[in-house]
Amino acid sequence: MSIRSRLAVAGVLLAATASTLAGPVVPASAATVSTFFYVPLPDIPGAVTILPSNPATFQTILWTQLTLQQGEKRRVEDQLDVTISSSEGAEVGNMIICFDSAGSEVIRASSGTNHKGSSAGVLRLRNALLLEAPHTGTFTCELQVHTSDGTRLDYTVSALPSHNPFTSGTWLHLSATDEVGSQSWTHNECNSPGTFYTCVYLGSPSDPRQFRVFVDRAPSPNLWTARNDATTIDVVAHYQVTSCTSGGSSCRPEKRGDGDRNARFLSHMTFNQLYPDGSVCRINISEGPFTVYNIENSVHHLPIAYHLTAPVSPNCGGSRTFRPEILFSWLEENPIKLDGGSLIAINSVRTTTTTVPNVLGNTEAQAVNAIRAAGLAASPIREINPAPAGTVFAQNSPGGTVEPVGSTVHIYVSLGRAVVPFVVGFDLSSAIQAINSANLAVGSVGFVNTCVDPGSVQQQNPAGGTVVLPGTAVNLQVSTCVGGDPK
Repeated sequence: MSIRSRLAVAGVLLAATASTLAGPVVPASAATVSTFFYVPLPDIPGAVTILPSNPATFQTILWTQLTLQQGEKRRVEDQLDVTISSSEGAEVGNMIICFDSAGSEVIRASSGTNHKGSSAGVLRLRNALLLEAPHTGTFTCELQVHTSDGTRLDYTVSALPSHNPFTSGTWLHLSATDEVGSQSWTHNECNSPGTFYTCVYLGSPSDPRQFRVFVDRAPSPNLWTARNDATTIDVVAHYQVTSCTSGGSSCRPEKRGDGDRNARFLSHMTFNQLYPDGSVCRINISEGPFTVYNIENSVHHLPIAYHLTAPVSPNCGGSRTFRPEILFSWLEENPIKLDGGSLIAINSVRTTTTTVPNVLGNTEAQAVNAIRAAGLAASPIREINPAPAGTVFAQNSPGGTVEPVGSTVHIYVSLGRAVVPFVVGFDLSSAIQAINSANLAVGSVGFVNTCVDPGSVQQQNPAGGTVVLPGTAVNLQVSTCVGGDPK
């Protein structure tokens, strides 16, 4: 039996048990969760050894087939764990590539770096792509690997097999069902020698220290809207960064560093949910903002994998729009070149939906009852407002918005509003009348022996013009003159 045939058998067996590999099962009545299945690299002699080649040629070590309808989408990810037989390092690259039944390429994603040598242990590479079927049919997705070190052919690279729970080893990881509403973005604006005018460099004297990838670009901003029934999203990204070493050929000469140095930079991915006006409602970040990456001079290339899972907030003014971004901030030593990468978002958890009722002007009790009747949860927030006390003057999400059942709707309930009158200089009787007319109460009344306009209010707290709750007490200080002019 050929390697490809044995791998096909492994793929079929694993697909049949996909439900046991997809993680926790959520009852169908509650939610629909994106499910995945793994195709592991089996421990078959000959299936795990990658021979060096010059020029570098890719070798298929794992593959699987999907039968899809036109327009159907599946996220395909890989993990490649390899060791090298030589103490001297060599280049290693991985690629996911998908073909249709006629053998025509549909999509690919690749990355690579240098294995530092046998003493460095296991090198791990990751990649991902979003396969969208251009027509109905059967599609084959392969994991291909290559290794090269110029003319040197006296070594091998071994891909490590994987076993459940798939924390290590080599595998493909694929969506088991259509990822409806998913989207991918690519940023591949630089070539291998770094000569394209679109190449982005950071850290050299003539270049910036910071750059954002996948940000909005007019006239077609990079935005994504989660489905109305999505409660959770899942985002993966992969990006390749090159260190511009003094003797390397992957950067323009004027961009290269001096001497045998590393490159250090910060990077993280954000996928922030926006308000309708485009401002940020909720920050979602994959790594801490101070995640430092170090590219050793001997490695030269660094593929980075990013991942985040985040809830879709129902309290962003009815907006379910997100903005993707990967931030790079150069720190020190060698400059870096941003080679390119991809980012994929899916609606990973979905449930039934309902329409948010319009409860503006309702009493708090009426609003809570209406929201609960629609299958939603109410969260009252009480604030000072000119609206009649006890009535709803704002809500988030707005009425008419479609949200998943069980979502929380914030209702803003008026506590009423009163403005403290200016009563300094009033006689006490007039001050009390003005305060009571403003729906406020008179608090403590003190007397100060100033002999300045005796009987008049000299001080008040709160001050005139202050916005307060109805019924708030206003404290007064009234002038007296006991025993004549104290001066």
